[in-house]
Amino acid sequence: MKNYFKSLALSLIMITGAKGAFSQVSYNVQAGINLSSMSNNIMPDVANKIGIRAGVGINYYFSEQFSFDPSILIVTKGFRQPDLSFSVNPAYIQIPLNITFNLPLSLDVKLLFGAGPYVAYGIGGKGTLKLDSGETISDSPLFSSNVVSMVTYKKRFDAGLTAYIGFMYRNIALSVGGDIGMTAVNNIEINSNKNFNNSFNITLSYRFK
Repeated sequence: MKNYFKSLALSLIMITGAKGAFSQVSYNVQAGINLSSMSNNIMPDVANKIGIRAGVGINYYFSEQFSFDPSILIVTKGFRQPDLSFSVNPAYIQIPLNITFNLPLSLDVKLLFGAGPYVAYGIGGKGTLKLDSGETISDSPLFSSNVVSMVTYKKRFDAGLTAYIGFMYRNIALSVGGDIGMTAVNNIEINSNKNFNNSFNITLSYRFK
């Protein structure tokens, strides 16, 4: 395994070295929506939660077709339970580390395929329970020691895999993608299965060259 990682690192060094004369850097701003849920949820009849996804990033092109695209984002995830008017809204600082294949379709249009790992840290959010009248009867902060946190979002650290596909016209890119969490968000297990973040997103970005 160590030899594998050494070979991979050496290959990346050779690629970036061979393409050093081409390397270009651009910056981007991005904003979009998240449609998220928590896998293996203990709550019945859980629905997806709509949230936000926004931040800035860098596009480092080490060849004409490939780029390394790290970003720093504010992302809200969670889930909701319509029958009980219960919603959970964790907020994260998330850092996706994507490698993107930029396929030119014409002089101005590119097809984008990106994938990589992500890491995230919970910075806040609440679990809210309301009556049918709209009155709030419980509003508990997440990532703490209360009951709502214990059974939903107790752990601040999250990590997993992310991927997307999109089109870029000149400096504007529109993409659809998803995150698959691989770090349990609490200590609850159901049938030996843990709880993870899952989300689908639509994102619009603008690149400054």
